[in-house]
Amino acid sequence: AKKINYISYQEMLEMASVGSKVLQAKAVEYANNLKIKLHVKSTKKNSEKGTWVMDEKLIPIKEKNVVTGITHDLKQSKITIVGIEDKPGVASKIFQPIGFAGIVVDMIVQNISTDGKTDLTFTIPKEDLNKTVKILEKNKSKLAYRKLIKDEQIALISIIGAGMKTHTGIATRMFKSLSKSKINISMITTSEIKISCVINTSKCKSAIKSLHREFNLD
Repeated sequence: AKKINYISYQEMLEMASVGSKVLQAKAVEYANNLKIKLHVKSTKKNSEKGTWVMDEKLIPIKEKNVVTGITHDLKQSKITIVGIEDKPGVASKIFQPIGFAGIVVDMIVQNISTDGKTDLTFTIPKEDLNKTVKILEKNKSKLAYRKLIKDEQIALISIIGAGMKTHTGIATRMFKSLSKSKINISMITTSEIKISCVINTSKCKSAIKSLHREFNLD
């Protein structure tokens, strides 16, 4: 991967949220609140100059990239609740007990209803998968779903960059790149400076290589 000379607080926080282990999110939040520049360097004596983490406005224009980094997370799992009623209050009944159990839900996708029933898919940490399944099974009579489908073989791939706020077509480039590598996407979520996709674990390395080439991060 190509060395990054400058990165904004927001980009670093997004990376931390999707699996990057460069800096702890709390450290970046603290620096952002006080507008303190962070200089991240290797512990090796003859290492390069490192990377500056700072306010986006202070980053030199020539150093700004549309996509700054690509991350992957193999510690997520996916649950699909098949055949739940499509009516107000159902989502609350699903996620309230999960939240009370201290389980963090990340991505959520709900299909369009055609017959009053719908499917809802969400991701959670792999270590919480069995615990979540037990909670849903315990509440099956209230939720009235048909069945549960769990999947541990998923990878969360994300591209991150402040340049997405001012450049169009970034999502299209990401999806085309994955398509060329014969990689199927099962879930998508976006924020102002991040696009994340759920794919099969077996395609993770291929996806990372493909996206690095597409956004010139090699």
